[in-house]
Amino acid sequence: MVEAVHGEGDVLSGDGIETHLLGKELADHAVHVLVGATLSGGVGMGKEEIGIEFACDPFVLGELLAVVNAEWLSADQGSEHPLGSLRPKETAKMPDNTHVKSDCHWVAIDVARYWNAVLIETASGERHRFKMANSAEDFDRLVDFLRGLGGRCHAALEPTGDYHRPIAHRLLQAGVEVSGISSVAQARYREAMFNSWDKNDPKDAGVIMEMLKQGRVQTFVDPMLAGNHDLQELSKTYYQVTRARTTVQHSIINHHLPLYFPEMHRYWATSRNEW
Repeated sequence: MVEAVHGEGDVLSGDGIETHLLGKELADHAVHVLVGATLSGGVGMGKEEIGIEFACDPFVLGELLAVVNAEWLSADQGSEHPLGSLRPKETAKMPDNTHVKSDCHWVAIDVARYWNAVLIETASGERHRFKMANSAEDFDRLVDFLRGLGGRCHAALEPTGDYHRPIAHRLLQAGVEVSGISSVAQARYREAMFNSWDKNDPKDAGVIMEMLKQGRVQTFVDPMLAGNHDLQELSKTYYQVTRARTTVQHSIINHHLPLYFPEMHRYWATSRNEW
């Protein structure tokens, strides 16, 4: 409902009030939307005025209803402004994994062809940094050292060719949890930590250590222990053969044919019957 009056004086005296349904033609030149609730502080009644030609406009009517609802909301809440009751919502805070204290011993290994850079941080926070060879003797020394620490050990290493597989296999056999580190993620993390492209083995071991403690690792699966070593080697061999064949094919098409036999190129992808 909208109350239409002929004059503001009639409103104060209570006379001349006409009630119309929304959407019907009104006899007045203006529509006054009056809020019956008394506003806070004894201000009186709220009023909004629009032209009669906009009385049936859905958008205008929606705005009027919004004004009425706002006035009622202000009247119900007393002297407090409607926006004053709004409070910022509590947002979930991200956990701080930078300095994680755990009973686990962390092992970061930067794998190379002949030598590996190792960084070990014990549960008490003590760090050991050394270099070891890619040999069975040094693998056994590392396992004995980790067993002497006691408790759970978690190692992380960056896959480097196939040089990481022997040491990862030995650690898994000894009961050490092993995870992989993405090469791309390690490069981006190292650049963010040191703001430099410079890299060396001890620095990479420190980067691996930080990523390991923050859980930015990948699951490592040893094909020997998983029982799919032969299948994996067969698929990799097929990939290498296919890649070599494609390289020879492209060298013939792009180099030898244009120089010695250019007419042959159009028959390259056809059957032998058309030769």
